[in-house]
Amino acid sequence: MLQKELGEIFRQQTAKMGNTLVSVSAVRISPDLSIAKVYLSIFPPEKSKEILENIKRQTKTVRYDLAQQVKETPAQVPRPAVLPRRFSGLCREHRPPA
Repeated sequence: MLQKELGEIFRQQTAKMGNTLVSVSAVRISPDLSIAKVYLSIFPPEKSKEILENIKRQTKTVRYDLAQQVKETPAQVPRPAVLPRRFSGLCREHRPPA
């Protein structure tokens, strides 16, 4: 559920940038529900660092938007920790566990 909602939030945030695609490839939530590790795939890769930094600056806004979309859910809304999704073995430490 969080993956779908976060994907929609990032789609809306990047829609005005044009020729940019941000998709949520995985979400891992801590056992106490306080943190959600959000793994992103960003296209084009040349803009990934810039987009990732922008998303990290907007973490509070993303959490607020997420809370608004899932407000009927009784659980707390975790704080998103945004991480890049790396491909081709470039950076294995950012890959979510299988």
